[in-house]
Formats: sequence, structure tokens, C-alpha cells
Amino acid sequence: MALPNGNPHAAPLANAIDNLRTALAQSAALIAARVSTLLDTSLNYRTTEELDQLSKSLEQTAREYYQQARTAAPRHTQSS
Repeated sequence: MALPNGNPHAAPLANAIDNLRTALAQSAALIAARVSTLLDTSLNYRTTEELDQLSKSLEQTAREYYQQARTAAPRHTQSS
């Protein structure tokens, strides 16, 4: 498959970018669900220490989803 510009190498790259876009969209949806769950309880009743722990948990979750998307991208590229 070639793209309209005539470059036969563009199709695999376009597929890889599409796969990465899909993985990132899925990760964003999972992160949003996690954030929604974690923030379900009113933050007005949280201590500074609890908010710090929540912040670190969200950061770790984002890093994990980013790494999953990053490792999935080369597999999708190789299988295309």
C-alpha cells in the first residue's frame, strides 16, 4: 500500500503512527477513568499528605500507561 505521495515506505510509517495514536487514546481513557475514581471522594476532606500520595499515584499510573504504549508501538509496527 502506498500513500498518495507515491512513497511506498510511507504506508508502514502511517500505520505505526495510527497504532500509536490508538494506544495513546486508550491510555488516556484509562487514565481518565483512574483519575475519576481517585478523585471521587471530595478533596476538601483530604490532608496535604493524602493529596501528595494521590499525586504520586497518578504520576506513577501515567508513567505505566506511557511505557505500555511505548512498548506496544514497535510490536504494532513489526506486525503491520
